[in-house]
Amino acid sequence: MSNWTKNLTLITLLSLSTIGIATTSAAIASTTMQNATLQAETSLTPRHKGDKYLLSQRCEYWEVTASDVNVRDNNSKTARVIDVLPKGTVVELHGWSQDGEWADISTQQYQGWVWADYLKCYQH
Repeated sequence: MSNWTKNLTLITLLSLSTIGIATTSAAIASTTMQNATLQAETSLTPRHKGDKYLLSQRCEYWEVTASDVNVRDNNSKTARVIDVLPKGTVVELHGWSQDGEWADISTQQYQGWVWADYLKCYQH
């Protein structure tokens, strides 16, 4: 192998190495930023966040934050109450009402609607 070929090979390897380091650094920075955003969002209730779908996807579970929260058979304050949940009850979230004020949830016994401000997103 000639000196010229060796030098070109060395320059190429160094360039590729530098590109790899820059790409890895960018990926680490992006992941760190996403984790910081995620931690900040978990303390928000769904109505305080514009993109409820993304918030829902990031939550491992939802917990009732007020005592004696009514579970209703529809997303209306006048709908029939089918259950009452104590503070700290973990629920499964299925979706949101169109206005974002109600959450479609289920417990082991019931599926229904609760006022979204009474739920909090948590992660382990």
